[in-house]
Amino acid sequence: MFLQALPAATALVFSLNETIQFFQNSGLSKRQQRNLAMLLTGMVSIGTLNITRISFACFGSVSLAVLSAFIHRASIPWVKIQFAGLLHILRSFDVRKVHLQIDDTDLGRSKRIRSLFGVFRTIHKPTNGFQNAQNLVLLTASAFGVSFPVAFSFYQPDPALTKWHNIVDPRN
Repeated sequence: MFLQALPAATALVFSLNETIQFFQNSGLSKRQQRNLAMLLTGMVSIGTLNITRISFACFGSVSLAVLSAFIHRASIPWVKIQFAGLLHILRSFDVRKVHLQIDDTDLGRSKRIRSLFGVFRTIHKPTNGFQNAQNLVLLTASAFGVSFPVAFSFYQPDPALTKWHNIVDPRN
């Protein structure tokens, strides 16, 4: 499907690297910039972050081993890349004022759960019983005409605080 990165992906990676260099002395190496641009090109052309499919789609110009090592073992400042991407979006939309919004959602789960992360026992208000639930907390940034996710996390109650609540009010 492609042998080299899209010019837009290369320009985006170059812009992100300049932003990273503004905040710290060193940025991404040339190889890291090329691999990140190829990864972005693959994500755009395939529509998913699947490094096996991306390595097949680029007809061997970047191997699966190189992409895997790039993602898992390279010393890449992923948090700084995310921050630089956020600044790039804010600059491109000329955003001056941003509102951060927190959304937390309880997702009810079945009684038999073994492999889901962040599941805890909570009170089910409609039935006055208990249920297993996951609480997903999403942080979004909203500005004039644009809204995008910034971070998400699974909320889990503190076991020590839960134990203390059970001592203070044993009805719960």
